[in-house]
Amino acid sequence: MNTTLLIVIGLFTIKHFIMDVLCQTPYQFQHKHILGHPGGIIHTSLHAFTSWLILGFIFGFLTHVVVIAVIFEFFAHYFIDFFKRNFTLMHKLTPADLNYWYVSIFDQLLHYLTYFCMIYYII
Repeated sequence: MNTTLLIVIGLFTIKHFIMDVLCQTPYQFQHKHILGHPGGIIHTSLHAFTSWLILGFIFGFLTHVVVIAVIFEFFAHYFIDFFKRNFTLMHKLTPADLNYWYVSIFDQLLHYLTYFCMIYYII
């Protein structure tokens, strides 16, 4: 089981980079601060879908714990991004500001804690 957990954590780390850096479009990023906007929903859905693939291959696609964990991730990820984007806009933070990077790193910390909660719930 320890090897499986390390594999899941590694796959989530790779998945997060791919979805947040390589696959996130300007449309998704620029609209995450608007509650219910398709941009944020698309971004979060891609995260949840790829997590479902990872967890599904390992633990079973339709097991209740996998489905619940992915639903949890969808809402957690959506609102983490929503609040981060609103905070940076409200305070007019840009990459030139040190506080922008503090908020961005905190955002990533919350995403990874979400993954740990998902894994803990499943095991």
